Amino acid sequence: MRGPSPYADPAWRRLSALKRKQTPYCEICGTTNSLENPLTADHIQPLSKGGALLVPLHALRTLCRRCHGKITRHR
Repeated sequence: MRGPSPYADPAWRRLSALKRKQTPYCEICGTTNSLENPLTADHIQPLSKGGALLVPLHALRTLCRRCHGKITRHR
């Protein structure tokens, strides 16, 4: 059984919200937030590759759900 998701951490949620406020569009396709395709903060250095959960804002990028899905499938 897995433990709780690191993305439930309140500090991560604040950092993610700050990044999405700072950059309110997908940095790949330019789309803005919508119910069908919400924005998310993405770690440039993935956690699965040794990246840290809490990083400086410049180590994150804002992506829409579609672009994030495409990137994470190819990591």
